[in-house]
Amino acid sequence: MPKVAARYIQKVKFAIKSNGYARQQDLAEDLGISRDTVSRFFNGKPVSYLNFYEICQRLNLDIKEIAAIDIEDEDESNLLCNLPVRDYSNLIGRDDKLRELLTYINPDYRQHITVINGIGGVGKTALVMEAAYLCWQAKDGRCSLNIPSTHITIFDAIIFISAKDSYLFPCGVLIRPIRVTTLMDIFRVISDTLADPKIMIEKGKKQILQVYNTLKQQSTLLIIDNMETITGQDREEVLSFLCDLPSSTQAVITTREKIVLYSSIKLDSLSEESSLELINQQAALKNVQLTEQQCEKIYHRFGGIPLALIYAVGQRANGYSINRIIQPRTFLSKDTLTENIARFCFERSVKPLKGTATYKLLLAFSIFTDAPTRDAVAEVAGLTTDPIAVEEGLARLEQLSLVREEEERYKILNLTREYASAELDTDREFKEQAYERWVNFYIDFSREYGGKDWEGWRYNYDNYLHPEWRNLEQVLSWCAANNRYDTFKLLWLNLDSYLDLDGYWETRRHWWQWLLENSKQRGDLSIYTKGLSENAWILILMRGDSQYEAEELLKEAYNLIDVVDYETRIYLTIYRAVLYLRMRRYSQCPQYINQAKTLIAESDLEEVQKVRQQVFAAYYEGEFNYYQHNLDKAQMLFEEVIEKGDKIHWQRFVNYGQNWLGQILTCKGEFEAAEKLLNSGLFVATQSKEERRIGHYQASYARLEKERGNIDKAQHWGNKALECFNNEGMQENAREMSVLLDDLDN
Repeated sequence: MPKVAARYIQKVKFAIKSNGYARQQDLAEDLGISRDTVSRFFNGKPVSYLNFYEICQRLNLDIKEIAAIDIEDEDESNLLCNLPVRDYSNLIGRDDKLRELLTYINPDYRQHITVINGIGGVGKTALVMEAAYLCWQAKDGRCSLNIPSTHITIFDAIIFISAKDSYLFPCGVLIRPIRVTTLMDIFRVISDTLADPKIMIEKGKKQILQVYNTLKQQSTLLIIDNMETITGQDREEVLSFLCDLPSSTQAVITTREKIVLYSSIKLDSLSEESSLELINQQAALKNVQLTEQQCEKIYHRFGGIPLALIYAVGQRANGYSINRIIQPRTFLSKDTLTENIARFCFERSVKPLKGTATYKLLLAFSIFTDAPTRDAVAEVAGLTTDPIAVEEGLARLEQLSLVREEEERYKILNLTREYASAELDTDREFKEQAYERWVNFYIDFSREYGGKDWEGWRYNYDNYLHPEWRNLEQVLSWCAANNRYDTFKLLWLNLDSYLDLDGYWETRRHWWQWLLENSKQRGDLSIYTKGLSENAWILILMRGDSQYEAEELLKEAYNLIDVVDYETRIYLTIYRAVLYLRMRRYSQCPQYINQAKTLIAESDLEEVQKVRQQVFAAYYEGEFNYYQHNLDKAQMLFEEVIEKGDKIHWQRFVNYGQNWLGQILTCKGEFEAAEKLLNSGLFVATQSKEERRIGHYQASYARLEKERGNIDKAQHWGNKALECFNNEGMQENAREMSVLLDDLDN
């Protein structure tokens, strides 16, 4: 560190009075430094380069003339390193990223700048500090991790420059009084750490050349932390300086903004396992008792953001209850617990966006439960007519680590969503409009990709409805909570077939029950009757003891049959036939099958709809005849199902019909023909991914192999069918398969 040469001490003491300072204390207060530092300067003792420079500047002293360098008392091993003390005991959940960073800062990698970007509080500083300490400790042969020494670069100097403007502690957000904001500030730290006062003596281009020349004298790791706080012209100057660093210097930048330079590391939130480990570590350090359940609640509340988890445990140590800490949606309120996290993690990034299309996109993201598509978020933000604004806005949100594109969807952390949701609450007009656009988008979406299981239904269900189901269900929940009955009904009728075919039976029952209650209150007897009928159908499919409840629902619906359209009347009538078929009250089946056929004949349905109903009725009439052992009649009816189903491209029922024909041929002893049908049918069923249908085919295979006397194969298929039926909640089918397996065992 520099000191005043002995022969100039009297000159500098005279300079204090000639520059208008009566006392050394006055100079110290003016510069914002300690009285002791000023006293050391005037008595010829070493002070930091930054302080030496500032005092000389204020007193109009020539640094070149009066400076002397004293390194006799310096510990040479620490002379060229200014790493701050680590504020963590050990780095959790970042081993892969740490190895990646160590690879990038190795001079052999040949890219001299590495950018670590991620949301505020995600652990960027901790990661670069860990890597820097490993490199510095390696000089003495020390290494705290199981990393081969060949993977760790030994630097002669490590310079840590922090542009951080605040800290988050359990007591709140603390503003840093002194921080780096300009290229000149960076030069001062380099000058101070590398003990080169010439850097601060030179001006302009000569100063920059002096910095580069000083850096060339040794291998150096230069770290600039929180680069996002350096803005405008200062930011451009810093980046330009870094791009021309000498080959002996490796630079690492941490920032909340994505900067594309050379190597880049994207830091995301911790995994659940690592988050829980961090919570337990912090609890032990702070002497806080947390149960496993409480740790999980903290994780699910704040996600894998290390700073938020550490802060939450700190608040528990301060005496706040777990319930208070994990209470959601208190950002921007008077609750300083979450307000502090919000301010620290998001405010700097979000505040400049207000009033822009990017800000509207961020607010729109808060409405979605699950990751939306670009089209969905653009629609909700009201920006569909401005694709350029959408493109630029999404890119900006990604640069700020507020969203992440993944498989053509945009993901957002729960903590970010809550903050954006609180921001949305501050703009009532935009919020109301955004929610209307959100509802209308999903009504149009469900109309296009939902509906009946015609040709292409599986593709639409798998590629459109299934990925969006959580968002679709959120819209249903919102409509129900806000008494938007007509909107709910419109959306629900587009989605009901999807839920039926994909086995969401409990979900179907839940929402049909809501619709039943609300349609009855509003006197919407048509929907009420349809709801009774569909609720009964779900219970019929589930079978078991629920059949009696289904019978009561169908009786009530049947009393209201005159208020519904022909399609609903036909379904209601066939459902009664199927119910009695399942209850083995076979004598009651023909009455309702014949009644359904009459209704179909006299209906005014379009031809394709009429044929669909004929297929549906023939299918269950065929099943009835099968159980009555009228195999020829049953075979004829299922052949009709296949023929007419093909005609209208209703491939699902064609495939169901094939399965029944396979069973009939098995009963007739035509095993090869049965196997051929089942082989082709199972392939189609598997492609469709409809688990119920797959289970039925597996059961048919079990019966075929049993009749052939192949016990092992029969047991194989029987067990697969049983598993499928149990998973799908098909109780009676599961019991039937259990009986078959018991017979095989005996």
